[in-house]
Formats: sequence, structure tokens, C-alpha cells
Amino acid sequence: MKLLITGITGFIGAELAKTLVKEGHEVFGFIRHVVGRDLKSLEEIKDKINLITCDITDYFSVKKSIEKINPDVVFHLAALSPVRLSFEHPFDYQRSILQGTMNIAESIIELYGPKKTRLIVASTAEVYGIQNEEPFLEDSRLEP
Repeated sequence: MKLLITGITGFIGAELAKTLVKEGHEVFGFIRHVVGRDLKSLEEIKDKINLITCDITDYFSVKKSIEKINPDVVFHLAALSPVRLSFEHPFDYQRSILQGTMNIAESIIELYGPKKTRLIVASTAEVYGIQNEEPFLEDSRLEP
């Protein structure tokens, strides 16, 4: 299968990429152009994956890149972190997380319709807020 991972340079994205490569999938990853980008997390599989520079906040960049790949599944893990900085830079976080997710979803729908390419979107435990029950589960109440 052709699989695309946004946020492939992050901890979860890199670990997912390693697993998918071991399973024999063709793995692509979106990376944002950043001076001094550290790709150490992908060192052991760098020759087995395809990295594509793409700005998820730019709809046309996303659509063109997705069309080029023609993925079966998109794992959308790209996000800005840490959460603390979202209070200091709310518009950057909104563009990256909200607009980026919309750009990816809309590109998939426009290019392939809802049945060809699956979209899996990651979230954060922060959506559950402070919980009294431990451990909390995916169906716990949301209190972001």
C-alpha cells in the first residue's frame, strides 16, 4: 500500500514510518521546509521512504503533493507542539492544526472522493482535560 504520514519527523510519525516500512509498505512523508531540519529520527529508514516538502497550511501545496503520491491511507500526525506555546502563538497553531487538517481532508475528497483514500487523524490527550477516572479511555468525556 502507498501510505502518507504528515508529521513524519515527529516521534510518533517516525515510529509509525519504521513499522510500516518493516511491513513492506511504500511510505511517503510530508516535511515542512525548515532550516536545519533534524532527520535523525528517520536515519535508519531514510533510503526506504520518500520525503516530500509540503506546507500543510497551503491548500494547493497539499493538493498537488497528495495528487503526486496517490496514497491509499493518509496518517495525519502533523501538528505544532508543545501545547503551552499555543497560548502565545494561537494563530500559528490554528493554521497548522485546523487549516492543515481541513486542507488534507478537502484535498482527498476533491481528488478521490471519500471512498478511495482513508484519512486517519491523530489527536491529543489534552482533549480529555483533567479526568477523575483512571485510566481514562477513548470514550471518556471530552473536556478540553
